[in-house]
Amino acid sequence: MEKGVFVFVSFVMLLVGSVCSKAEETRSEAGKNLPLLSEIAMPRAEMQQLGNRDFIISSFLINNARKFFPEDLAYVNQCLREASDDEILSLTSQSYLDPMLMEFVSVFVGGFGIDRFMLGQVGAGVLKLITGGGLGIWWLIDLFQVQSLTKERNIELFDEVRNINSLAYGY
Repeated sequence: MEKGVFVFVSFVMLLVGSVCSKAEETRSEAGKNLPLLSEIAMPRAEMQQLGNRDFIISSFLINNARKFFPEDLAYVNQCLREASDDEILSLTSQSYLDPMLMEFVSVFVGGFGIDRFMLGQVGAGVLKLITGGGLGIWWLIDLFQVQSLTKERNIELFDEVRNINSLAYGY
């Protein structure tokens, strides 16, 4: 019996090893023809001429549409179109919270206040932690509120970064 198990395990390890080595060969062959980053990098003026600025703004809006209220998207679009390249870079590289992720966090660990801590509401998070989610009542209310709270936090973060940029760059 032990010999059969040993043979089976050896066979599986051999099979996995051959598959992994084949995948490594394929991966190394695929990377041979890729250009270096320095070969494809363009100066900022050329990127603007090619419309890369519009592409970055459109991509940001498409990828982050669910993270803002629909009425805030027009404001975000306008701010990005009026911004300089440095401002666009800092505004689009921010990490905005996903409302669906926050909903899952609220469902599973919201009773401990983790959702409020993630939203930057430390006081509410501590109270929620101490009271056990307000004996479950606060937790239940937050299940319905957390998505809108997340979107509000995202637009506040956007405005905060925009204001910092306007002070730093003088725009």
